[in-house]
Amino acid sequence: MLLLAIAVVSINGTYAATEDGNLSHNESTNLTANITTTTDTSDTNTSNANNPDQSKLSNSPSNDNMAAGEPTTTFTIDQIKQAATTVRDYIETYDKLPDNVLIGTTTVTMPQFLELLATATIQINNGNNNPITLRTFTAPKDPLENIVAGNIYKTEYLKIANDIKNYMDTSGKTPDFAYKTSLGTYLRYENLVYMYSMILDYYNTSGNKAAFAAMKPITIVNLPVLNTFTIDQIKQAATTVRDYIETYDKLPDNVLIGTTTVTMPQFLELLTTTTIRINNGNNKPIPLRTFTAPTNPLENIVAGNIYKTEYLKIANAVKNYMDSTGKTPNYVSPTSIGTQLRYENLVYMYSMILDYYNTSGNKAAFAAMKPWSVVSQPVLATFTINQIKQAATSVRNTIETTRLLPKTVLIGTTNVTMPQFLELLATTTIQINNGNNNPVTLKNFTAPTNPLENIVAGNIYKTEYLKIANDIKNYMDTSGKTPDFAYKTSLGTYLRYENLVYMYSMILDYYNTSGNKAAFAAMKPWARPVYLTSDRISTTTEGDWARLASIASILQSWGISAVGWDVGPDTQNGVLRDTDVPQDALVVDIYGGACAGTIYAMAQSYYLGIKGARKVYSIWISPPAVDITNLPTKKLNGGVNFLPRAHDDDFSTYLPDSGYNSKGVPTDGLNNPDQFLINHGYNFLVTSGNILEMATAILNQART
Repeated sequence: MLLLAIAVVSINGTYAATEDGNLSHNESTNLTANITTTTDTSDTNTSNANNPDQSKLSNSPSNDNMAAGEPTTTFTIDQIKQAATTVRDYIETYDKLPDNVLIGTTTVTMPQFLELLATATIQINNGNNNPITLRTFTAPKDPLENIVAGNIYKTEYLKIANDIKNYMDTSGKTPDFAYKTSLGTYLRYENLVYMYSMILDYYNTSGNKAAFAAMKPITIVNLPVLNTFTIDQIKQAATTVRDYIETYDKLPDNVLIGTTTVTMPQFLELLTTTTIRINNGNNKPIPLRTFTAPTNPLENIVAGNIYKTEYLKIANAVKNYMDSTGKTPNYVSPTSIGTQLRYENLVYMYSMILDYYNTSGNKAAFAAMKPWSVVSQPVLATFTINQIKQAATSVRNTIETTRLLPKTVLIGTTNVTMPQFLELLATTTIQINNGNNNPVTLKNFTAPTNPLENIVAGNIYKTEYLKIANDIKNYMDTSGKTPDFAYKTSLGTYLRYENLVYMYSMILDYYNTSGNKAAFAAMKPWARPVYLTSDRISTTTEGDWARLASIASILQSWGISAVGWDVGPDTQNGVLRDTDVPQDALVVDIYGGACAGTIYAMAQSYYLGIKGARKVYSIWISPPAVDITNLPTKKLNGGVNFLPRAHDDDFSTYLPDSGYNSKGVPTDGLNNPDQFLINHGYNFLVTSGNILEMATAILNQART
């Protein structure tokens, strides 16, 4: 399949075209008017007398092409250059050759003018400023053309000029076409006049010799002008189109400019031309022509900025392609943000650029782009600021009650996911700060994939939470994705997704209940990372590891970082000696037996030293462990909840209390081990082994 695309490449050198042209080039050229001639190319002086083939092209003994006694008319190089500018302007305004051009007081036909153009082009190249004689030539009979758009470079256009001059001066005839050019077999007479008018107009206006002439088929040159519009009209239409796209998430079919309905392919050419002209300070009206629609737009970009240098380069490429082919590109390729920027996004980009100029009076430094799949994502609903504030109160209450992020929140009759709600929260926070009460649109966003957090408790003040809100909104609106975290906050490197939802829910709940903007949000880590240990409880080690894995999996589904650290004896100490376990971790030790020595050691200096700032939570699965809140030895110890030394405790040198074990044997141990733990700042759970119960209890510990 043929895709109409533009390769955006740099253009070096000068060229004989205003804002159009294309980017291909070949070599050899011959000229014919049903007769092929050969001449030398020429950056050197050439005259008819030096052409050995000249006699073959003429039955006339003279190359003067004037009647005897007729007065000679001559023109200066400057006069011909000025006339070239006039003819070029006429062609580009009226899409056809004029019948003649006035030079001084002399009316010159187009066949005569072609010979003057060719001669002047040769003389300028040779540094020859002699006046040029006006002669008479018959009109062409059967012009033909078969070229593609592209550039005819200086070596070639000088060769063609020599061929034209030699043929016309020796035959008195005007060629129908140049034959076998680098752009195709036939370059017709009208396009020869246009080409040399461009070349001499460029020399007239810049003082430089054209490096090439940017050519297109005459059928494109002659496309009729349907209307003309001012720069202001096109800017205003750009604002209209931008507003439509951002409201309805698609291109309009057309836009009304004045009383003329303009299609989007036509509008893209107007947009690019206007962008170029504004940059060049050119306020001339812009013609409207017809272009075929794109056939297969493609896109492969990431969100990002396209800066002025690049968007001007793309504008020139788009305009050149459309003006030289009559077609609309499917995409431009490559760009700084991806390999393909599709047609619809080109219309949107230049509509944004000209809307900015229309509303600010300034040239845009860049265009903030996002994939068209994101731009065209449908609006699912709209909510008022009040609805979102009330939903924020609901979400905050849910988080603080359940210690979990809810999966959805009901706003009106719409179930909104938490990724969607985060974007609503960020947008609403920004709008409230700006005094903007417009409804907020709901769109779809993918869920975060790997939330991370590394913060300390503290306040995030208004300036920062507004900046983070803008970053979140920009990221989500341009990518369609939900961030895993905010990066490099004042409280730490990563502020995870769940805590972002919670923070903005608190901020908007405060505004909802007080009517005031929050000066700060009091933040703490969403949850401590959890490290799970277990002694040997199951009949196999694999069973104990499976228990840890099940608990960790549930915690992870709730947004908690959780890992199984190890299974075996003394893991409750080993995990604390591991320097890779962070100081803000929650260490969870799961036991199948209650040991007075282990509990007592938790209040002693060695244990406290290795524990550091970590939080420790103990779980006893009973059975097989005894329930430390209601020990079976109570009846033997006068109702005292006494935990005797374990039968395998050979490591405790001292236990503070004494009593009877379950066999009635006196021993040392620990009275009221449950209260001992609480008194020393430890929480614990006695459970039958229910996995969900354990995971829920750990969640509560991790979130406090």
